[in-house]
Amino acid sequence: MVVPLKKFTRDRSANVGIIFAFAAVPLIGGAGAAVDYSRATTASAVLQATLDSAVLAGMSLPAREKKLGKSPTAVAKATFHANLADKAVSSSFNFHDGVLSGTATMPVKTYVIQMFGMSNLVASAKSAASAEPLRGPVCFMAMHPSRKHTLELKDSVSVFAPDCHIYGNSDDVDDVVDPHTPNNFLTGKTVQAIGYGHHYIQNVKPPLQYAPEYVPDPLATMSIPNDPSCTVTNKKIANQTVTLSPGTYCQGLQISNNSNVTLLPGTYYIRGGAFLVSKSTVVGDGVTIVSWGTTTPLDWSSSTVRLSAPKSGPLAGIVVTGERNASTSTLTDSTVDLHGVIYLPKSAFTWTNSGTPDITAKWTSWIVDGISWLGNGTIKINFDPANSTVPYPTALNNVVPRVGPGSVRLIK
Repeated sequence: MVVPLKKFTRDRSANVGIIFAFAAVPLIGGAGAAVDYSRATTASAVLQATLDSAVLAGMSLPAREKKLGKSPTAVAKATFHANLADKAVSSSFNFHDGVLSGTATMPVKTYVIQMFGMSNLVASAKSAASAEPLRGPVCFMAMHPSRKHTLELKDSVSVFAPDCHIYGNSDDVDDVVDPHTPNNFLTGKTVQAIGYGHHYIQNVKPPLQYAPEYVPDPLATMSIPNDPSCTVTNKKIANQTVTLSPGTYCQGLQISNNSNVTLLPGTYYIRGGAFLVSKSTVVGDGVTIVSWGTTTPLDWSSSTVRLSAPKSGPLAGIVVTGERNASTSTLTDSTVDLHGVIYLPKSAFTWTNSGTPDITAKWTSWIVDGISWLGNGTIKINFDPANSTVPYPTALNNVVPRVGPGSVRLIK
């Protein structure tokens, strides 16, 4: 016979009381266990979120802080325990092969199931993070791996390149980026150097950062063209207005004494001497200058040089290049208006400026051994390939590393 539940609950006989007492134990225990396990689950979620934040903080450690001795594991541990200062937690962190991993546990006191001998449950969490450098396009790279002063400013000159990633490969300690005077200012989109810098580095905007890695030559596989047959030998133009054609100019090319020279589109091989321009104006569209067999590729003084690189062909986007041998180039009191890549990775430049030259090039990318900027006024470097008809070489995209919060990610 089925007894209605309502009648059962009203029954006051001894048997019913005993049955109800025995039945209540697992019911209450089960409900209590659910509450205790729910608290442990909540604690695990808090632990996981805190551990995730800690490994992300450790991997976001700037290169400068690493140079000063801080470690990702120490930062992660400090961050983790600071956020759970009132908790009895334990943690372990390890950094290996670019991955920062961590584990953590925390006891959670029980209130109901301790009657069954379980005074604590254990909340646990695991996490790991890595950082892939954000990479930007090459705008100004000083390639020498160890020389000091590869990005230096003297006198009262300033360099203004707000869209330009400026990068120094040299590891010379605290002496790569060097504004020597309080009147030197260097402005880029980012400014980094492996060896950092000194003197008036507060004049570097945004603040100078330790570069995270040496960047190999991004155009190392590019073939430098060569034409050994001489079209013209020892060509000298003085006080003339002329138009020149592409070809091989042996023993250099000299343009001086208030000359006005137009270069027709094509490749100009300057062999066995400098491309010298003095007190003159040189213009040309679709032009590449290729230097061979000289220790002085460029020597420009008191002049205006406006050249734009080819829009197609094997040298598209390259306005000046040359063999990869050690050399020195000098730019003095000139308007240097080059639309394209200057690729002379082993040529050390000395650039003495006067005033604020008018620059029309939409973008310029410099890959040189290093540079000393001197003189006065402001040198402007534009970098806006997106709005240029001169193609920016794809090999120069995604080259310059920029480690920051946006590059850090959880992987476990």
